[in-house]
Amino acid sequence: MSQLSIIVPVLNEAAAIAAHLAALAPLRARGTEIIVVDGGSEDGTAGQARAHADRVLAAPRGRASQMNAGARAANGDVLLFLHADTRLPDGADRLPDEAFWSELGQQLQREQPDRITRAQLTEDQQYYKGTLEDFRALYGESS
Repeated sequence: MSQLSIIVPVLNEAAAIAAHLAALAPLRARGTEIIVVDGGSEDGTAGQARAHADRVLAAPRGRASQMNAGARAANGDVLLFLHADTRLPDGADRLPDEAFWSELGQQLQREQPDRITRAQLTEDQQYYKGTLEDFRALYGESS
């Protein structure tokens, strides 16, 4: 099963961040890594998030820089970027391996029925895992 890292870029979300991250607690208990990346909040967001996340990082303001900082720090081979006002369905930590690849396979079979195989999906999954490893090698690990 893939390791999932959820990266939550935030800015001034203190009023709601604890509840948002508490909703992710069942996933965290099953091994999902939760990373909050604060873009310079002035309301104590980072402090509110610490008890509910594996890591709370600071990054320059801007969603892209925050997402990149979270990606560099993530240990998972599947990254999910989640906005602070978005809720995931129950069992979302199982989606990368089950529903995602199943749905992708079904879609590709509809579009190219004679060209897609399970082996190809596995190759694609390895390609994207390799891409993540290349990204980490290029930009380095963050602790």
